[in-house]
Amino acid sequence: GHFASAYRLTKILLERESIPFDVVECSRDCVGTEICNATVVVPLMTRITGQMINDAPKLKMIMQFGVGLEGVDIESAIKRNVAVCNIPSENTGNAESCAEMCIFLYLSLLRDTTAMSRSISDGRLGFPTGKTVFKSKVLIFGFGGMGKNLLKRLLPFDVSEITIVVRDISKT
Repeated sequence: GHFASAYRLTKILLERESIPFDVVECSRDCVGTEICNATVVVPLMTRITGQMINDAPKLKMIMQFGVGLEGVDIESAIKRNVAVCNIPSENTGNAESCAEMCIFLYLSLLRDTTAMSRSISDGRLGFPTGKTVFKSKVLIFGFGGMGKNLLKRLLPFDVSEITIVVRDISKT
């Protein structure tokens, strides 16, 4: 999976601290069943619905290994007094690696790497020419750890314009 060592490391750390918890690893299809007896859930990019939260009377916390909580029904968790938290992205390597991946994907789209690969396989060079990041216009949604790291990596490309859209968290 995406977090192959998360289960193993969590289990090791809890055992080392002599914390009396069972660490259960399950497939996404079984989360709805396994959550019923859980105190803490680490979704690892799995959707946690309001129904799942309501079906888990012992649930006290939903903890994401990373920043993404878009798959968690936070409103239902709040109603049930279940804490929802994540690991900050800045200075963990998470935001940095995500920003690098954004740059890679942006370059791949601009240069049309799929067509370029076909062209090289066919023995043709110089096609497609693609586009450059230089003097392009870029839109960044959000300015948390990921957005800040993306901005830092875009600046050396000498883009012509960067627009940053930030949501008003006082309304969430």
